[in-house]
Amino acid sequence: MIRGVNDGDEHALELSKKLAGLLCHVNLIPVNSVKGTGYIKSDQDRVLSFKKILEKNRIPVTVRRELGSDISAACGQLRKNTIEDDGMVH
Repeated sequence: MIRGVNDGDEHALELSKKLAGLLCHVNLIPVNSVKGTGYIKSDQDRVLSFKKILEKNRIPVTVRRELGSDISAACGQLRKNTIEDDGMVH
């Protein structure tokens, strides 16, 4: 989940409508901080509000826990660390 990009109540309602009647499960994953992307993870209150809207609309949902960000090994962080200034993966 990215603050101000896809974490609003309107996004949760839209997702609920699109998934209505489908056998599914939603994982909410706060974006990992990766230098140079400008993405900021949604705060905990925003994530919980999003989750409550999905649950109210009978969409099963789990908030995923963060792993690896403390050592820059979380999703997205390793890739960024291997890209040099020339844009090539080394």
